[in-house]
Amino acid sequence: PTPKQVIEQLLATSDGYNSTKVKCRRGGWTALHLSCRSVDIPEDVIITLAECDPKAIAIQDDEGENCIHLACRYGRSERLVQKLVTLSPQSAFLAKDGVEGDTPLHAAINHGATPSILKLLVNADPQSVRE
Repeated sequence: PTPKQVIEQLLATSDGYNSTKVKCRRGGWTALHLSCRSVDIPEDVIITLAECDPKAIAIQDDEGENCIHLACRYGRSERLVQKLVTLSPQSAFLAKDGVEGDTPLHAAINHGATPSILKLLVNADPQSVRE
């Protein structure tokens, strides 16, 4: 089966409880958060998971980070970051809760993202460029 078929089957067997929206006790992560953090999860699987429930991209974990923050923090590819931004454009400009107020662009800069990812995020949220 394809990754999409596996994910859809898992979601279908969850008694109507969509597991992409379930937060784990540790960190407030959804399955999509965990996938963006893990280098062991193939990006095709992450993309399929995001396509199954795009609203999960914007969910903030206990640290105030959404899935685009995490994809940038953990060095995910431009392809994945682009897909997440395309599926949930508003998530590109969601700032972390708390004092810092970092956006995904800040996470990308702080963790050495490629210039193409930085450009993608600036284009998605020009207001995130601040002094």
